[in-house]
Amino acid sequence: MMQDKIKPELSGQPSTRMFGMFSTFHLLGPMGRWAACIVFSVAVLLTFTTWYFVRGEVIKRAQTRFNFRVTTIVETGISERLQAYEFLLQGGSGLFSISNEVTRKDWRAYVNSLQIDQYYPGLQGVGFAKQILPSEKEAHIRQIRGEGFPQYTIYPDGERPEYTSIIFLEPFDWRNQRAFGYDMFSQATRKEAMIRARDTGKVALSGKVTLVQETDKDIQAGFLIYQAIYRKGEPQETPEQRRKALLGYVYSPFRMNDFMKGILAEKEGYVDLQIFDGDKPLKETLLYQSDSAEEPYNHPEGRHFVANQIILDSANHNWLLSFVASKYFEENISSVGSNFILVLGLIISLLLFNIVLFLFKSHSQAIALAITTTELRNLALYLQNVIEKERTMVAREIHDELGQVLTALKMDVSWLGDKIKDRKLVEKSLRIMEDIDQAIIAVQRISTELRPGILDHLGLFSAVEWQIEEFRKRTGINCELIIENEDIRIDPDSSTVVFRILQEALTNIIRHAEAKKVIVRLDRVNERLNLEVIDNGIGMDINKESMLSTYGLTGIRERVRALNGKTSIESTPGKGTTIQISIPDKQRELKS
Repeated sequence: MMQDKIKPELSGQPSTRMFGMFSTFHLLGPMGRWAACIVFSVAVLLTFTTWYFVRGEVIKRAQTRFNFRVTTIVETGISERLQAYEFLLQGGSGLFSISNEVTRKDWRAYVNSLQIDQYYPGLQGVGFAKQILPSEKEAHIRQIRGEGFPQYTIYPDGERPEYTSIIFLEPFDWRNQRAFGYDMFSQATRKEAMIRARDTGKVALSGKVTLVQETDKDIQAGFLIYQAIYRKGEPQETPEQRRKALLGYVYSPFRMNDFMKGILAEKEGYVDLQIFDGDKPLKETLLYQSDSAEEPYNHPEGRHFVANQIILDSANHNWLLSFVASKYFEENISSVGSNFILVLGLIISLLLFNIVLFLFKSHSQAIALAITTTELRNLALYLQNVIEKERTMVAREIHDELGQVLTALKMDVSWLGDKIKDRKLVEKSLRIMEDIDQAIIAVQRISTELRPGILDHLGLFSAVEWQIEEFRKRTGINCELIIENEDIRIDPDSSTVVFRILQEALTNIIRHAEAKKVIVRLDRVNERLNLEVIDNGIGMDINKESMLSTYGLTGIRERVRALNGKTSIESTPGKGTTIQISIPDKQRELKS
C-alpha cells in the first residue's frame, strides 16, 4: 500500500534531471583544453620527480644496509681468518726459537696439536722450507734421504743461487707429498712474497698461484703465507742482517675456494662476491667468485642497484673484494613506498585534470546541478513526510490494535483468576497480569515515541508542553517554557516539523551541552512562527566546519529550508547555545 502511494510521486523526475546533468557535458574551448593539459603535465612531472628521489633514497638505504649487514661482515670474516693464520705461523716460528733443532717428529707433533681440520678451514697444511746454498745441496739431499725418503730431491732441477726446499709439511698426506722437496724460490710470485717476509721480518702473503698440490681435477686458485725463520743468536736489525741470519720459512698453502668456506654461509643468498689479487678486477688475477656470481672477472655495476668494492690489506698484500647484491637481495628491496607515490601521484594528476575540466564546464551544467540539488532536497523532504506518515500509522496500529489485544487478554486473565481456586494458579495469574501491564506501558511508550498522539489531537501547543515535561522528568534539567501567543495554529506538516526540531534540539542538549537550564520560547510575530531553544551548556565553536556539519544541525536546517523558513545558530564555548527558527504559518487559512 505504501509503495503504491510513493510510486506515482517519484515518477522518475529526480533521476531524469540527474542524468540530464551529465548530458550537458560538451567539448571545452581552447582555453579549457590547454589549462587542463598544462595542469596535468605539471602534476605528472612533479609525480615522477618525487618518485625518482624517493626511489633514490630507497636504493641508498638498501646500499647502506648492504654495506653494514653484508660487505662489512664478509670483509671482517676474511680479515679475521687471515689474521688467525698469521698467528698460527708465528706460533711455528716460536717452535724454532725455543729449540736448538726442530725434527720432523717435533713438527708433526706441533701441527697435530693445532687440529687444523677442525679450527682452520681452507688450510692445506703447515710447512717449513729450509734455505740451502748451492754448496750445501748435495749434503742436504743425502741427509733427507737418510731419514727414510730415498726418492727425495730438490725440484725443479737447475742451478740457482739458493734453494728453499720444502722439508716439513703436515699433514703429510698424498696431496701435500706432491710439494715435498719443491723449491718455492724458483717461482717468481712465491719468491717475491718470501723476499718480503725475509727482509721485513713480518708475515707476507703471496699473490695468486697454482699450488703444486693441485691435480687435474678441481683446480683452484691458491696463495701462500710466509713467516721467515732466523738462526738464533744472530743480529736481525737490518735487511742485510736478516738475509745472513735466514734459516728458512714457516709457511701455509691455501686453496682459495676451501679458504672461503663458511665465510659466506649466512650471506650467500644476498651477495655475489669476487676476490681479485691486487687492486684491479682483471681476469688473470681472479682468486675467487661465489657460485651465484653471474659474470666472471668483472661486475657491470650499471645493472645492479647495490654494489661495493673494498681493498683488503693483509700481510703487506692487497686483495680487491668486489661485492654485488644478488638478484634475491635486489628483488627484496622494498619499492612499495615509491610505487605508491607514483600511483597516487598519477591518480591525483588525473583528478586535477578532471577538476580543471569541471571548472571550465558551461554555465548550463552549473544550472543543471543547482536544479538537481533542489530536487534532491525536495525528495528528502518528501521522504521525511512519508516516514512521518508511516510512523503515525504504525504508532496508531500499535496503540489501537496491540493495545486492545493486551487489554482483552488482561480481562480474560482476570476472569480466570476469579474462577480458579488453586493458590499457585491464582498467583501465576496475578504475575501474568503484571506482565501484561508492563507490556501495555511499553506499547504506550513505543507508540508515543513513534508519534505523540497529543500532537494530532490537541495541537502543537499541548504537544510542546508534554515534550518539555517529559524532558524534565527524563533529565532533571530545569526547562522553562515561554509561549507568547497561545493561539498558535499551523498546518499539520509544519506542526510536525516544529515538533521534531524541538525534539532534535533537546536531544542535542542531552548528548552534548551539559546544560543546567534550558529555555524554550514559542511565539508568532508578523505571521511567522518562531521557535527559540536556549541552553547554558558548554557551547561550541560555530566557526568550525565540523561542528556546523553535524547531522542534527544539518537536519534542522534542511527541515526549515523546506518550509521556506530561516535558521539561526549562535554559540560560544562556555556560554551555551541558542537555536532559532522562523517559518511562515497558515493561521489565517486554518481559521476559515
